[in-house]
Amino acid sequence: MPAREPTAVSRFTDAQLEDWAAEPTDAGDVCREALALIRNALAPLEGMYPGVELIVQGGYANRTAVSAQSDVDVVARWPGVVVHGTGDEDAAAEAYRSFRDDVYDTLRTQVNQAIPLPRIACCCKVGGMSIDVVPCLPYRSGDRDDIWFWPSDHYDRPTVSWPREISRRIETRDREASGAFRPVVRALKGMRDDFWSGEDRVKSFAVESLAYTAWPHVSDAQTLRERCLAVVIAPVDLRTLTDPTGRERIADLPLFDAFEGFVDEALSRLV
Repeated sequence: MPAREPTAVSRFTDAQLEDWAAEPTDAGDVCREALALIRNALAPLEGMYPGVELIVQGGYANRTAVSAQSDVDVVARWPGVVVHGTGDEDAAAEAYRSFRDDVYDTLRTQVNQAIPLPRIACCCKVGGMSIDVVPCLPYRSGDRDDIWFWPSDHYDRPTVSWPREISRRIETRDREASGAFRPVVRALKGMRDDFWSGEDRVKSFAVESLAYTAWPHVSDAQTLRERCLAVVIAPVDLRTLTDPTGRERIADLPLFDAFEGFVDEALSRLV
């Protein structure tokens, strides 16, 4: 597809980009505190749901979180029911909803009574942190890290994700880029946060996936601004863009129209 063309508006400064690109110095501590808090909170469920594994996913797991990003995404994976494919998803959905509801009720009791009903995650706000807990089941094999969940009645189908594989792929890309990849992702997320706030903003997962896919077009760029610009003008078809594993189409995610608008707006503010 043809490269995108910019429009003339005020550009981001180099100082803004560098500030967004810096990894939060407390990222490791935030992850450890969030895991410890959720592990303690869910301890009462151990008898009913033995072996629940907690996995940090998203920006903090991938080391692409930005300073303004306060939410930590934690997967609570119960291995008691494994989803093997579409044939058993109805039975799995029943087990999943029971697990999700029990996680929600326990977090309300142990952490915060004000936790809203989950659409995708149980959103816990405590101790200055926002922790999004996603109850899920293993997908296809309990020995793998694939996860399966059915967010809520707002969604007509379940979701499968691969958080650890995505983290491994992002780690590899950053290592091959001599540490230049993650700062670009964080800078792009910083731009996103400058455009939007709240639940209706473009998802970090979409921004990360675009940078991952566009990276082969960034090789000649020398500065942070040039690399960010190379990502947003890369000849990547957003409607066929997938996550870093190549499995999930970004166009199928909520707020895709906003994502297209983000790419155009980022381009206009970088040139």
